[in-house]
Amino acid sequence: MRGLWGRRTRAIRLLGQLALTATLCLLASCFALFRDLEDLRLGGLTIRVAEDIPMNLTPPAEMTVAGYDVSGTGPDGATFFTSFTGASITQRGLAFGEWTITVEGRNPENTIVTRGAADVQVATGTAQVVDIIMYPVAGPGTLTLAVTWVPTSVDVPSVLSQLVPSQGPPTDLAFTMPSPGEAGYSNGTIQSGYYTLIVRLLDNGQLVMGAVDVVRIVAGETTSGSIDFTDVNRGTGTVSVSITLQMNEPVQVTMNGQTTELGSGHLMTVSASIPPGLGNATYGWSVNGVSAGGDSSITLNGTAHPLSPGPYRLDVCAFVSNGSRGGSTTCSFTVFTVRQVTLEWDPNTETNLAGYKMHVGTSSGAYGDPIDVGLATTCTVPNLLAKHTYYFTVTACNTAGMESGKSNEVSYTAP
Repeated sequence: MRGLWGRRTRAIRLLGQLALTATLCLLASCFALFRDLEDLRLGGLTIRVAEDIPMNLTPPAEMTVAGYDVSGTGPDGATFFTSFTGASITQRGLAFGEWTITVEGRNPENTIVTRGAADVQVATGTAQVVDIIMYPVAGPGTLTLAVTWVPTSVDVPSVLSQLVPSQGPPTDLAFTMPSPGEAGYSNGTIQSGYYTLIVRLLDNGQLVMGAVDVVRIVAGETTSGSIDFTDVNRGTGTVSVSITLQMNEPVQVTMNGQTTELGSGHLMTVSASIPPGLGNATYGWSVNGVSAGGDSSITLNGTAHPLSPGPYRLDVCAFVSNGSRGGSTTCSFTVFTVRQVTLEWDPNTETNLAGYKMHVGTSSGAYGDPIDVGLATTCTVPNLLAKHTYYFTVTACNTAGMESGKSNEVSYTAP
């Protein structure tokens, strides 16, 4: 920490702290201490001051003691006050009894910076020594700190700092950052005393540099310091990255059971599913954009979902159980009015005739499963879709199970 606390100073030490020697001199060897015989009925007090060792850290205010004020309060309201410089002073003419002695030390600016007090018994025929411990004046002082660093060396800076007393819990110091590369702190309510100052500079939450020092707070004075983190530990490391792709791609939805054409009143049941391994799914069906249910299947053109003739679009949406993935599929179909037609043909004259079969198809020469009509020479074919053309032909079967060739083909377009 550079230029933190200013010059070193000295504090006072009075005979270990402050030695006050009160001596009642009635012995002949002591008579020379008094100026006349009247002093024999009074006591004397000698105060000696010794130099202290240099202090470690101090605020900019001068803490050297340049002089002392000594006051005393004794029996029957007796008092005295005196100021002195140097190593010692003798106060004569004190009444016998208990005295309270107060010593205050002044710096060169005449500011009281230390204070101590003690009681002493001035008595006949005794010589007593009392120690007065001189403490710095108690009260709040001000601490101001500045932390600097090279802005380009720290990407996401923050300062973590504490002021730790010799006893009791630490105090967190909240720094402000007025500009890049600078942080500041100021508080005028810190009680006088010595503290351990901890300052850490972080980059994106990681420690890159820090400092620890001792701070002295003096009542009514300002302790200032600056910490320059010119070099910081940016650090290097190795990271092994294992990537697992979870892109939540759309779910493939499959629709089964649908047809492109449907007759009025004819049922169409359609089911939906998602690939195995994705767990259960939530489904939502819509017919021409209108919600039609939430099961895995739907039956159309029945009581629940009647359909009038016309075109339709059937959509289904599916979502996995946690909602993270979804998908949809669709189909289109048309509902037609159902018609029927009756056909007849000339009877076969063979004696071993067993019956006739009607062949129906939607294109010429291509037929579906035949309709067994027995020996009748007419057949009514139902479930013909309006506006569709159908093709018909008839075959005869004998008792041996043999089937004849097809008759001539006729066509019919349902109105």
